Amino acid sequence: MIGIKEMITLMKANVICEFPDDYIISDNLLDGFTKDDVRMGMKGFSSLLIQLFDVILHEANKPITIEEPSTSGLGLTNVYADIKKPLSLLYAMGVCGKPNDGCLLIAGSKLNELYKKMHGNKPLEYMRLLQNSGLIFSTDLSAKALNLNKIGVIRLEYPDNAIALIGLKTFAEATSKINRHIHLADITHTFARCDYNTLSMPKKYVYEIPLITKFLSEDYSMFFMQLHNLLLSNNCKYEAKLNMNDYQFTYKPKKGTANICSINIAFDRSTVRIKSSLIAEKPDLLTEAPQSIRDAVKNGFTCLKKENVGACNPECVGKNLSFSLDDEEYLKCWIINFLLPIDENDERDFVVQWLKKELSLYK
Repeated sequence: MIGIKEMITLMKANVICEFPDDYIISDNLLDGFTKDDVRMGMKGFSSLLIQLFDVILHEANKPITIEEPSTSGLGLTNVYADIKKPLSLLYAMGVCGKPNDGCLLIAGSKLNELYKKMHGNKPLEYMRLLQNSGLIFSTDLSAKALNLNKIGVIRLEYPDNAIALIGLKTFAEATSKINRHIHLADITHTFARCDYNTLSMPKKYVYEIPLITKFLSEDYSMFFMQLHNLLLSNNCKYEAKLNMNDYQFTYKPKKGTANICSINIAFDRSTVRIKSSLIAEKPDLLTEAPQSIRDAVKNGFTCLKKENVGACNPECVGKNLSFSLDDEEYLKCWIINFLLPIDENDERDFVVQWLKKELSLYK
C-alpha cells in the first residue's frame, strides 16, 4: 500500500501548472468575470494547490495517527482522508462562495451542508490547514470548536494572489457539473489537478493521456503514449474515464465489438490489460514472454464455468479461453483477462509485441 507522503508527492506532481493561452471556457461559468480573469485565476489556483500540498506534506511529517485508506477493486490505494478532506473543503468553499470585492463570501450553513454530504468532518482542523496555505478566514480559527451552522458568513481572502479565488470559484463550479450531484464531484482526479479542460463545459470532458501521465516517471509516460499511439494508428476508438480512483483508457478495434486493451493509471500502480483472442489459437504465443508475463497469465481470472457450468453469464458459453501453458491446461475468463506487469523493459517490449499480434486480427 502506498504511503501518505508518496501519495501527496504524486498528487502534487499531478497538478497542472502550465496552461495554453486560448483554452476553451464556457460562457456559463464566467459569472461576471472575463475569460482573461479566469485564465489568470486558474494559474493562481494552481499555485495555491501546490502550496496546499506542501502544507499537507509538512503535516504528514508530524507524529499523528493517519487514517488508513481503503483499496480499489484492483488493490490500488485510494486517496488518504487526510489528503482528500481539505481538498473537499476547499472545493465546497468554491461552490458555496460568492465573489465580493476580491474575496469570497461563504454562508457557513451552506458550506456545512455540502461538506457533510461529501463525508467531510473536522472542518476546523482542515480550515487551519488551509489557513497555513495562505488563505485568510474572517472566522476565529483559534477556538476549540467550530459550528459552521452558527457562524453566519465567512469572508475568505487570499492576500498572496487575490485573483486565485476567481480560479477557485470558477473551477469548483465547473467540477461540480461533471457528476449528477455537486457532492459527488471528483475531487482528487479533477479538482486537485487544476485541469483547465473541465472549463469547456457543457462539452463532454475527456481525460487526455499526455496530461494524465505527467505525474509518472518518464519511462512509464513514454510507454503509455507508445501504446496509445499504436492503438489509434490501428483504427481503435478509445474511451477515457475514472474508474474506482484510477484513470482508465479502454480501446476497441474499429471492426470489433469488444475492448482489446485497457490502460489503468493510478498513483501507486499502473497496469495494462489485454483481452486476447490469440492465446487459445496460438500455443507459441507466450514462448518468448518474460516469466512475470507468463505468471500473470497463469494467475488470470479463472472462468467460473470451470467449477460450475451454470455459473456466470450463459451467453459467454464457448467464449472462455482454453489454452495450454508450461504443460498445464487453463480455462480463463475471456472478458477480464489479462492484467500484465509493465515494470521492466522486457515486460513492456513483450506487451507491445503481443498487442501488435492481436491488432493484426482486425486488419
